[in-house]
Amino acid sequence: MTSDQGKAATTPKRKRDNNEPNSLFGLIWKILRDWKTLLTVLILAIVIYLGLRFAGYDILPPLLTKLGVSTVHRALDISGRWKYRCTEIGTPFYEWGGTVTAYERATPYGIQWSLYGQRLWESTTDATGKRMTEDLPTPYPWQTNWGVVTAEPAVRYGYIITTSEGTIEGYAYGDIENSTGRADRIIGKFYQLPPYKPSHGRMEFRRMVDASDTKWP
Repeated sequence: MTSDQGKAATTPKRKRDNNEPNSLFGLIWKILRDWKTLLTVLILAIVIYLGLRFAGYDILPPLLTKLGVSTVHRALDISGRWKYRCTEIGTPFYEWGGTVTAYERATPYGIQWSLYGQRLWESTTDATGKRMTEDLPTPYPWQTNWGVVTAEPAVRYGYIITTSEGTIEGYAYGDIENSTGRADRIIGKFYQLPPYKPSHGRMEFRRMVDASDTKWP
């Protein structure tokens, strides 16, 4: 027998501590049984969570969504067909409008909203103050580049309008009204941003009764 074999034969095996975890589940069970360790882990988790929230990232909504738990407070459903008008603040009088289709979808951080529309008509006044409304020969297509429905309930969105003279970019917001038990009207303000045709004014959306319901009284 060699000296190495003799050492192996005479060296006693280390006795495993019964309190030593031998698996991940054993480690979890040990933490749950030891209130001091459990408290330390909870405090550490809270500190990490608060640190992420302070940095602008909330990890709970996407985690809960994966488990099938929604953290989104869904405001009134605003999807569907609407007609709208915008009245510019200032002189001379200038108003325009058309139709839009709104889409909604829930995300872990709220309701995302998108809108696609057409400017169909414009209205001005002549020297006597008489209002004149004319249909546009070529409608202006426009759409949102971001949009959300907030809990008030209200909408916030940015938009882009493509015209033959240039591209208009803007921002708008409005409160949702539900006098009939569903979202049927949105009233707020719009802002067309510089450099092309900057302006601001009032906006209003109303649900369309049918496809021909595009005009305002």
